[in-house]
Amino acid sequence: MAQTESESTTPAVVAETANQKSTLWPLWLAILLLAVAAASGGFWLWQQLAKQAESTTEWATQQVSNLSAAAEAQRAEQQKLSVELARNLSRFEAAQSASQRVYDEFADRVEAQLAAQHQQLAQMTAASRTQFLLNEAQFLTRQASQRLQLERSATSAVGLFKLADQLLAQAETALGNPAGLMATRQQLAQDLAQLQSLQAVDYTGVFFALDAILIQVDALALAQPPREFANEAVEPAVIHKNPDSLWSKITVGWRNFTRELASYVRVKRLEKPVEPLLSPDQETRVRENLKLKLQVAQLALLRADGELYGNNLQQARQWLEEYFPVSIERNHMMEQLDGLAARSVNSQLPDISGTVRSLDQFIGQYRLELGVRP
Repeated sequence: MAQTESESTTPAVVAETANQKSTLWPLWLAILLLAVAAASGGFWLWQQLAKQAESTTEWATQQVSNLSAAAEAQRAEQQKLSVELARNLSRFEAAQSASQRVYDEFADRVEAQLAAQHQQLAQMTAASRTQFLLNEAQFLTRQASQRLQLERSATSAVGLFKLADQLLAQAETALGNPAGLMATRQQLAQDLAQLQSLQAVDYTGVFFALDAILIQVDALALAQPPREFANEAVEPAVIHKNPDSLWSKITVGWRNFTRELASYVRVKRLEKPVEPLLSPDQETRVRENLKLKLQVAQLALLRADGELYGNNLQQARQWLEEYFPVSIERNHMMEQLDGLAARSVNSQLPDISGTVRSLDQFIGQYRLELGVRP
């Protein structure tokens, strides 16, 4: 009985086991396919990564080569610049050395010339030095006389006479105070006193003042325009303070009436005969004649002719008063002419030729004593 039961259960177990095996093989097949797919994907991914790594390596190698080439080119350019800089530096040093050599040669020549001049000065005798002082004093006195006559200014003559007196003092000490040189210095002192006592006349300032007046002549008006009353502010301050008051209105009305009447009727008092207005040609002649008077005054000023100078200024003032109407500009110009006319331009220059003649005479005698040709 027991055996029969065991035999009956065995086929059932076997059948169940067979059924279980028949249901698991698709799972194993799927697992196998998944494993194959994973292996294939991994292989493909590995190939892609390998290719990417290879391309990255090639790009990096190319960049390194490019950088190396650029660095090499930069080194070559830097080397080229260094060579050019060294060449220019050598040229500059050569030029500097040449200029220094030229400067040294020039300095040597100057020093040699100075040494020769010092030697010549050291070898000069007392007589030659005294003669040099006398010649310089003679030149200064002649220059003073010429400038006094040409420039008519005692300032430069005084300065030249003072320098000449200093040189003559040195020569007098070297010669032992000769009588002829002392007489020359006495004459120089007298002429110098006369020059210093002269009244200084500013010829340049007066000339430029007349020139400024000449420029103003063209701006003066010859014909005086009629006076207009319409635009004048004649209202008193009361009207502006109380414009609405009755008295203000009456005052404004009366003034408007008188203005309107004045535009039709004008009353003028004539103390002199009425003179017609000048034509344009006559105006031009008046202006040019006025300018001519002022220019003649300038020439008289340069000649120190006080009479001619004053007469022309007086005539110019009369022309201004006669032909030009009253104005601020005209009055100012007349005041300027009055001020210039009041200034004295007569400068009686002293005769300083006595100093020149006395010094020439002494130098001639001194050269005869030394046996030197004049």
